Amino acid sequence: MKKPRMNPPSRLLIGLAAAALLAGNPATGQEKKETAPKPPHPHPGCHIWAGLYAGIPEGAAAGSAGEAKKPADAERHERLLKKLAKAFARSRFSLIGETAQSVQDEYETWVVPSEEFFLKIDCQGPVPGDEEKGVLLHLQLWQKEHVILKTDAILRRKPLFIAGPKWRDGNLILVIESGEPAP
Repeated sequence: MKKPRMNPPSRLLIGLAAAALLAGNPATGQEKKETAPKPPHPHPGCHIWAGLYAGIPEGAAAGSAGEAKKPADAERHERLLKKLAKAFARSRFSLIGETAQSVQDEYETWVVPSEEFFLKIDCQGPVPGDEEKGVLLHLQLWQKEHVILKTDAILRRKPLFIAGPKWRDGNLILVIESGEPAP
């Protein structure tokens, strides 16, 4: 007597049924591992000061970066001007705008340093493995409705200088430093 042959679709169905049975069987050694829930983020956010400067090359017309804003903290401004002069080959720097505020982890924060420029900051929390190394930030600099700069950075105890795109007769320079919340 001849054995009835299975057609290919029947073999496929039987194979799928067997695989489904084995997948649910813990004796196969493929037990499902449950992942532990993430602990709450230990870092509540950070306080930052952000300033937007125009770096103006020597020989550019006076006022080519627009009207400079008066800094809220003259001592901070003078300290940063000295550091900017060391970091960038520019002769003059003009403050376009500044702000100080709290930035919360895992929330985007919009910082408005001027009427024309906006800074979006996503605080990602402390550097993994060592909170003392700084805070991870995702930054986007907007000019009106257009993103002109995107970067990830680590904010440490020292000011962070980011050279931005060309603007008018110079370049934009974004300065961010950790600090106390605005009064």
